[in-house]
Amino acid sequence: MQFPKLTLLQSRFSACLGTSILLFIIYYSISPSHFAYAAEIDSIHNEDHNHHRIPVLSDLQVAGEIDWEDVELDTSHSDGTAQYQAEFQGLSRGIIGRALENQFALKNNVPSSLNIRSGEVQYYVFENSSVWGNYSVWRTGLPEVIARGNQEIMWKRDIEAGAEEDGKGRLVRKQSGNEEERMVYISVNTCMQPQPPEGMTDVAPQLTLYVSQDDNNAKPGPDMAGSQQLFPLNEGYVEAKVNVTKNVYMSISASNTTAGQFAGEWNYVITASIDASYYYYNDTTPFLWTIDTDSTSALIATYNLTSENATNATLILRKEWMKMQVPFNMFVYNSSSPAVNGIRNSYCGLEKLEKFKVEGNMTERGPGSNPKQQFYIQDLKPGQKYTGLMTYNGVKRDETDSGSGIPGGGGQIWQAMEFTTKADGNCRVIFDLPFCTDVAYAVPTNPRNPDLSSAKTLALTYDNYSASLFTNFTWSLDQIPCNTTNSAQYSLARNCDDCARDYKTWLCAVTIPRCTDFSLTNPFLAPRNIGQSFPNGTKPDLAQFALNSTMLNHLHYNSSRNPMIDDVIKPGPYKELLPCKELCYDMVQSCPMALGFGCPKQKDFLAMSYGDFDRGAIAVEGENAVTCNYLGVDWPTLSAGTAIGSSTLSLMMAAVVSLSLVV
Repeated sequence: MQFPKLTLLQSRFSACLGTSILLFIIYYSISPSHFAYAAEIDSIHNEDHNHHRIPVLSDLQVAGEIDWEDVELDTSHSDGTAQYQAEFQGLSRGIIGRALENQFALKNNVPSSLNIRSGEVQYYVFENSSVWGNYSVWRTGLPEVIARGNQEIMWKRDIEAGAEEDGKGRLVRKQSGNEEERMVYISVNTCMQPQPPEGMTDVAPQLTLYVSQDDNNAKPGPDMAGSQQLFPLNEGYVEAKVNVTKNVYMSISASNTTAGQFAGEWNYVITASIDASYYYYNDTTPFLWTIDTDSTSALIATYNLTSENATNATLILRKEWMKMQVPFNMFVYNSSSPAVNGIRNSYCGLEKLEKFKVEGNMTERGPGSNPKQQFYIQDLKPGQKYTGLMTYNGVKRDETDSGSGIPGGGGQIWQAMEFTTKADGNCRVIFDLPFCTDVAYAVPTNPRNPDLSSAKTLALTYDNYSASLFTNFTWSLDQIPCNTTNSAQYSLARNCDDCARDYKTWLCAVTIPRCTDFSLTNPFLAPRNIGQSFPNGTKPDLAQFALNSTMLNHLHYNSSRNPMIDDVIKPGPYKELLPCKELCYDMVQSCPMALGFGCPKQKDFLAMSYGDFDRGAIAVEGENAVTCNYLGVDWPTLSAGTAIGSSTLSLMMAAVVSLSLVV
């Protein structure tokens, strides 16, 4: 067969093509088979034991098991992406650890949440690279860290190590170049737990945290005999602080339970941190006190958030606190509810309970104008005991912010405190009045009156009446030469401003009486409206309350202190916590004699109109045992020994009171 005749150009192309094919065959035959491009590494990672990977946590939760290999991914980025992170800090202290099979590697301040079954043990490691990583940036959100004794008003941080600004106004822990060991904070919260059969009140056993720093005991637990520490959870919470130099190994163990004894699994969150506990429970103080309650709501406040010292720095801090949105919140639950058993100290556990309506705002009410936050809790039931816990999670910017990667991002709760709602329904809490600004307690009301259906309407009814009476007083005070020389003033110790202030306090106390249940038997309470009916239409059994029918003819017992209450409010039977007699003494001492003010001289008359401040009762029973109504006073402060009133308690006035509002 005759081949076609090629041109010169075609001949050259054929020669080059044949040579190229021959060279490719030779190169391929001698090339090492283990060469690979970087993009191909994932396809052969099982053959390369220096290539580590960590599966995504959500995949682990679905699969129910963990198949660990050894790659390190940084999953703490704000955008949620996972990026390769080569960490070599601390290499001189030991080989960088690798997670074992069925062992999850925790990252600094990044929580891990898993379900665990009865008898199961789940394993974790906080690797050397994380132990010796950089400290995290803090989100404070509060004007200052307030520490009084062992109380701290924010999540717990390592105060001893201190903090410094990073140049951008953010707080970071101080770095030290000669550290020999680091504190690691391990915190665990039980979010859900197995439930007993219906009708039973048994509580599932608490989970247990095991911690080991021994490489030979990389999976600590109940069946391990190696070196390890045991930390049982208490009501769903535990915090372990350990000084470490390398890997920290941990496990969560669930006790074996009898078949059919409980249904479901535990769900928990575990977090390790070199900065502070991710979750924190403050067991030293509730930092709350009950101002007052009615049958469906409660008014509760924090202690003062600034000190009593009126320095420039304190005044600045007070302004900063008052400019804040409410920094704290409250968990509230019925004290008899079995749902809280086993998780009382757990932030995530309490967060899953039924929520009550809680409104909060900042206030400076009280002596010294110290900022505090008050909580108005609604939708409660009459005559029930409730438990409240103050919480702080200001590190979260909004509801979509998980707090992951942030020191203290899990939140803090304080010690629980209890309060009880009133039973009768004839009292209602009012506060933040425009004129009588120091009024914050339950007052007589009539739930059957549709015109007084809201607390705001009721508050304005009382407040407007008091303000109108004060206007009449100012006309009389205007007749007094207030702005004159010292020698011409009515007093060298007081002036007209003092008189107006103390008269206003007295006026608000006597026109807006403090109301409590008729069924209470405390001797310092005055029965009012004993001939009227309760909201349910029944009348009180007078003999049951050590009263008699002759008292029905006595104005003191069968009416209210303020005539407007009987004419407009028309409440049923209630008992009044009388104003403190010091309010009368202060007013008389501050105002000019020309106004004719005076307090009852005879002891019996004084006792009918005013109450005595009993510091001993408060010291024994707390602020809930207040024995008279002193407007604007912080009762926790008084129980600590602060003086009450600006006048001498033993001051007795010779004049008889001529004020018609004192019954």
